[in-house]
Amino acid sequence: VLLHEMTHSTGHPSALARELDTRFGSPSYAEEELVAELGSLFLSADLGIQSTDLEGEFYENHVSYLQSWMNALENDPSYLFKAASKADHADTFIMERYEEELGKNIEIDAPELEEEVSLAGESHDMASTSEHQPESEMPENVLSTVL
Repeated sequence: VLLHEMTHSTGHPSALARELDTRFGSPSYAEEELVAELGSLFLSADLGIQSTDLEGEFYENHVSYLQSWMNALENDPSYLFKAASKADHADTFIMERYEEELGKNIEIDAPELEEEVSLAGESHDMASTSEHQPESEMPENVLSTVL
């Protein structure tokens, strides 16, 4: 949802200045919703926060939402390509700013990691460790959280 709304924000005149029609159900409104939803997919892929296999509820929600707006545009299938192009521009706009900010923050002294770390991997390791560690060896604050 956040990436969807961030993509909408790139339509502002100070950003990419997309022509935005706020009349619900109008063709330009439907196109903007497609832009935002495709943009959120592009951004989540760029940021590595979605699975590569696109399965489950995450995928189903995107498909359902995109399909609802595609139905509104069935008279002009070229809207999908226009929306994809605009979403790509929005993705580039947001990622450039993200990398600018990230670059500013990287200048802080931080230890180099010897291996790549991911939240999914860390979560899996923590779950695996807790399954194999007897409760008597777990810190008290962990036990109260688990129980």
